[in-house]
Amino acid sequence: MEFLRRFRILIIGVLTLMLVGAGVFLDKSLNSQTEALTQEIKGKREKLDKYYADKENAPSPYLIAKLTREKLFLEGNYESLRSRYTLIPVMSLPQDEIFPSLFYKERIYLEIDSLRGRAAKEGINIPANLGLSETGLPPADQIPTLLILLDTIKRVCEEVFKSKLYSLNSLQLSEPVTNPFYVEIPIAISVTANSSRVAYFLENLGVSQNIFVLENMSMNRNGDNVDAQLSLKRILWGKELVDQIKPVGLASQPAGPAPGAPAPEMPPTPPEAPPTGP
Repeated sequence: MEFLRRFRILIIGVLTLMLVGAGVFLDKSLNSQTEALTQEIKGKREKLDKYYADKENAPSPYLIAKLTREKLFLEGNYESLRSRYTLIPVMSLPQDEIFPSLFYKERIYLEIDSLRGRAAKEGINIPANLGLSETGLPPADQIPTLLILLDTIKRVCEEVFKSKLYSLNSLQLSEPVTNPFYVEIPIAISVTANSSRVAYFLENLGVSQNIFVLENMSMNRNGDNVDAQLSLKRILWGKELVDQIKPVGLASQPAGPAPGAPAPEMPPTPPEAPPTGP
């Protein structure tokens, strides 16, 4: 008790200092929290004012529902497109194939002979060189790409046969171009037929299950017929195809008749009546 009486002023001073210090600390802490809360409220208020000023972009329930519907619509279109074109079979290498180069060699002989046979049966001229070399054994890592290119040659020729053109004068493929989810194969072809048949050919390309994109076209009169030069792209959908593509060293010169081969003879020109079917 004597100690408290003698040092009570000192003790009261220390306690006062402690309380003042705690108060200052608490005041600074509250000020800091108040400032942060004020800035947050200010920021949200500014955002709210912005939404009021631009109601079309405000995240209202109506807008959220609208964007959700648009998202579902686009996703549905994407899945429809993907399912449509990924179901189209493309020539590929069997997984258990031991000799890829020999498999390709046999396949290109069979496919090219089949195309030449059908062209002769249909009375349609096709070039001796269809854009891929039939000699030598390519490296195994190029076989998947070469099979895709061979498949493209087959699809183009099938459209020519279906449209009953008079002649496929030349066909040239360029190196495939890869994108994240699809492959583009540039194609340059020259065909001869009457104007109705060429128009029918373009129509068939547009409605084909294979995606052909016409990039450029020029036509010249050749008597009663027209010579048409077309720059196309075939689009192949599928990440697995993108992963298979390798450079194959395609020739830069247009493919055409073999050196020394006689120029193809044009068949008689039929009447200019629109074709009724293949």
